[in-house]
Amino acid sequence: MDIGRQITVMRAVRGMSQKEMARVTGIPNYLISRMETGLVLPAPETDSRIREALRWPAQADEAFAILEGEG
Repeated sequence: MDIGRQITVMRAVRGMSQKEMARVTGIPNYLISRMETGLVLPAPETDSRIREALRWPAQADEAFAILEGEG
């Protein structure tokens, strides 16, 4: 599962809108939308801010890999 889809899933799990995520992370809403649709990849610092805002558990990466048949 690509990172954009993972962000969308984690955001939904946390009940957070793109607008709210933009406010919490300081990342413009249009950029979050572009990341979620796969038009842009998050830079390392952006990725870190997203993971922190979404309280992204370490096990989530492994779970996404299993869902994709990679685990």
